[in-house]
Amino acid sequence: MIVSPIEWNSPSVASNTAPNNPPGCPPGCQYVPRTQRTPMIHSAHSSRGTGHPGANNTPSLLRDRFWWPNMARDVRRFVQGCPDCAMSKSPRHLPSGKLLPLPVPNRPWSHLGVDFVTDLPPSEGNTCILVIVDRFSKSCRLLPLRGLPTALETAELLFNQVFRYYGIPEDIVSDRGPQFLQSMECLPTLRCDWDIRLRLPCKKLSPRFVGPFTILEQVNSVTYKLQLPSPYIIHPTFHVSLLKPHHEPVSLPTEPGQTEEPPLPLILDEGSVYKVKEILQSRRRYILQLT
Repeated sequence: MIVSPIEWNSPSVASNTAPNNPPGCPPGCQYVPRTQRTPMIHSAHSSRGTGHPGANNTPSLLRDRFWWPNMARDVRRFVQGCPDCAMSKSPRHLPSGKLLPLPVPNRPWSHLGVDFVTDLPPSEGNTCILVIVDRFSKSCRLLPLRGLPTALETAELLFNQVFRYYGIPEDIVSDRGPQFLQSMECLPTLRCDWDIRLRLPCKKLSPRFVGPFTILEQVNSVTYKLQLPSPYIIHPTFHVSLLKPHHEPVSLPTEPGQTEEPPLPLILDEGSVYKVKEILQSRRRYILQLT
């Protein structure tokens, strides 16, 4: 069964379409009045049969039957403000922001670089090395390990082998492996970036972006600090390559007294941030107790 993405014979459009098309309207096309343009774009872009095409493909669904001045501009404005496209579609341009050199340390062991060297030939049962480098003096600590440690073991190694001798560093540069990301939770005094982990059934189909969030300040030329909700237990500073501008959605005309509800927030690993609006169905479970 083929589902038409647009209700071409919609009574609301037919009744509001002028019988005489204005000058400039192509032959065979219907002129859409101003009050019906946004619902028409919404039908061509956001209906179930279209799949949210982009700003270039959405006008092609409209030009065969409908016309109004500056159609491409109105469609582009609507698509830019679509919340579903903003969260789900990956950007097609190169990452924003240039790579900046790391700051030059002023004292030894204030700025560290850590990484693992794995899959080494066994030596006294050890096949892995935790490399800790001081970026000021280039001095390093090599800690042999029997295998990749857990996040807690990594944090204990840093405390016992480095921090107890040289103090807490100002920053640590790593490759954002799971051992480093989770071990940073044990080091609240370090200004580190954490990933947003969503509790969703399929990672491949999960949203690429969450938000929108207000920018609090610009830390440097490529880093911004955002105002995050309290359930988001992550560091609020992000590189510009992880951000994209927010465009206000084009609201559909509603009946008097009706308001368009914003989309529900996402669920984080740390806890649910959904607000239950309505219970659609329930199932009763019985627990048998044996005596």
